[in-house]
Amino acid sequence: MSLEASEISPSQKTTTPHNDFRRRSRAAVVGFVISLISLASLIDVRLAAIAPLASVFGVYGLISIRKYPNELTGMKLALIAVFAGPTLFVGSILFFQIKIRLEVPEGYSLMTWRELAPDEKTPLFPISEKARTYQGKMVYVRGYVYPSTRKNNLKKFILVRDSGTCCFGGQPKLTDMIVVDFVNEKRVDYSMWPRGLGGKFIVQVPERDFSGLKLGAYYLKADHLK
Repeated sequence: MSLEASEISPSQKTTTPHNDFRRRSRAAVVGFVISLISLASLIDVRLAAIAPLASVFGVYGLISIRKYPNELTGMKLALIAVFAGPTLFVGSILFFQIKIRLEVPEGYSLMTWRELAPDEKTPLFPISEKARTYQGKMVYVRGYVYPSTRKNNLKKFILVRDSGTCCFGGQPKLTDMIVVDFVNEKRVDYSMWPRGLGGKFIVQVPERDFSGLKLGAYYLKADHLK
C-alpha cells in the first residue's frame, strides 16, 4: 500500500466520493429559472402571473434537499426562487401601476376597464354608473388593438380589455370594448402589446357592428397615442 493511501482516514474515504455524486434539485433549478423569466414582468406585467410558480418550485426544492441532504444540492437556488416569486409578483404590479400614472398626459383622467364593467347588482343596466361620469371628458386608457382584416395604419379600430380576446378573437363582452376613432393624424398598427390611448370618452347608442363584432356603447375620439 502506498503512503498516500495509508494517510487517508476512513471518514475521508466515505464522504469525499459521496459528496462528489450529489446532484442539484430539479425543483430548485426550475424555480430559479422561472424567477429569471419573471424578471421580464417589469417590462410586460402579464408575466407576473408566473412569478408565484418560482416560489412553489423553490419550496418543493427546499423540502427535497432537506429530506435528502446526501443526494441533493441547490439550497441557494431554492432560496432565491422562494423569495423572488412574491417579490417580483408584487413589485411588477406596483411598478406597472406607477408607470401608467406617469403616462397619463396632463388634462386627462386615468380610466380603467374595471370602472367600465356593469354593476352585478343592477344587471338590467349594462353600462356602469362610473362610465357615465366620464361622459364627454378627456380620459386615458390602456388596452389591446383587436385584430381585423386590416392591421396597419388604423384610424378607427376596437380597443379591448385583455390580450386573450385580442390574440384569439371571439366576441368580447360589450363593456370590454371601446371603439376608437382618431380625430387627428395619429394612426396605430396592430400588435400583441398594450397601447395607451387618450381622448374624449363618449357613451352613446352603439353602432350595429364593426369589424364583425357586435358593439357596446363606449367610444373614444382619440388624439393621444402611447
